[in-house]
Amino acid sequence: MTPQGTLGTRRVPIFARLSPTGGLMAAVALVVAVVLTGCGSVSAAITPTAATPTVTAASLPQVRVQATDYHYDMSATVPAGLVAITQTNSGAQPHQVIISRLKAGVSDQQMVDAFPGEEAKIDALSTFAGGPGIVAPGGAQAVVVSLQPGRYVAYCFLTAPEGMAHFAKGMYHFFTVAKTSASVMRGQLAALGTLNLRDFAFAMPTNGVAAGQTTLKVVNQGSEPHELVIVKVATGKTVQDVITWVHTTPPAAPPSRPPPYTPAGGLEPIAPGAASWVLLDLQPGQYVALCYVRDPATGKPHVDLGMIAPFMVH
Repeated sequence: MTPQGTLGTRRVPIFARLSPTGGLMAAVALVVAVVLTGCGSVSAAITPTAATPTVTAASLPQVRVQATDYHYDMSATVPAGLVAITQTNSGAQPHQVIISRLKAGVSDQQMVDAFPGEEAKIDALSTFAGGPGIVAPGGAQAVVVSLQPGRYVAYCFLTAPEGMAHFAKGMYHFFTVAKTSASVMRGQLAALGTLNLRDFAFAMPTNGVAAGQTTLKVVNQGSEPHELVIVKVATGKTVQDVITWVHTTPPAAPPSRPPPYTPAGGLEPIAPGAASWVLLDLQPGQYVALCYVRDPATGKPHVDLGMIAPFMVH
């Protein structure tokens, strides 16, 4: 339960437990490539095939999102098609950029009114379209997603130290996506690996995950939305410490001790059948991939249904 009058945490108890000053900078340049694919971040506007031309992130329309406590500075209009979105966190707390496309006939106010309610109400009004994952203060995260024309909202559902969701403090931004002369409607990035999201598991890249700048393709092969949350196991801690923390720490209350991990970026939820790319710069070490989207049938987060995958970065 969340405090009365505040916004409920939709799906990310792990972020609710992040220390405002802790975390690994997921520093990423738009030209960086990725080596890790998880719970996706692209809407289904573009479905790459073998004949789809290869593009680079740097050649695509660029969308810059400056995140502060608690506000986004970003454009009111975005070209349709493939776009490179970079979040830079200038705040004192971790932030994310969840992007959702409003369904036909849904107004901005309807969407705002839905967020304090049940998750099913939000899902009925919008469709996940990806977005840059969690970054610590001073960090950055870039992703490449495909956006269909329409009305969208970017929002942050992390929890502030006093227990109020960032969205409730005004951290949301509506914008319009339209086809323009700058739109890239067909294309795919060259990736060093593909990470498939399933109900309820991560199928990690067969060639592993390499350290440094890499490009990773993320495909949602499941029947539900999925995300990729990447955390790095803290020095002196183990994967089991992370798993125990995830399953036992209450999401709505500020943690009494630092978590056994630091945030390392990722992709916000994408719809079933969607694909996108994440640009990361991971250091060698032990990591864990997680998905916190809730299963409508059981009400449980996917991580409790088995969607958690430790992996090494070499």
